[in-house]
Amino acid sequence: MRISEKGGVRLKGLSALLLWGLAGFLFMKLLPAYIGNYQLRDTLRQEALQATVHRWPAEMVVNHIVEEAIALNLPITRDQVQVEVSFKRVSIAVHYTVPVDLKVHTFQLNFSPSSVNRGL
Repeated sequence: MRISEKGGVRLKGLSALLLWGLAGFLFMKLLPAYIGNYQLRDTLRQEALQATVHRWPAEMVVNHIVEEAIALNLPITRDQVQVEVSFKRVSIAVHYTVPVDLKVHTFQLNFSPSSVNRGL
């Protein structure tokens, strides 16, 4: 191996390490927002089912959703939760935005989970 070739190998290794580090950083910044959204979608399905079975009023469903959002550290307010309750159907939709700070740039992730449950 020539002396000039050794520098090329080190540069490739360093750039690969840098790219893997950047990918890991992005993964760690984005993962909590997506996990929280997944858990919220699961909660919406459960709430829609429970509200249909127990005939809960819309206000009670909104309270449960907001409490769960607080537990999941999601920035959701009562205004962002829409609940429609009818005799045999419960529909829940939530629209919210999560800010992601990447140290050099902050961007917004928009989520809109929803669930509908129809009684028998």
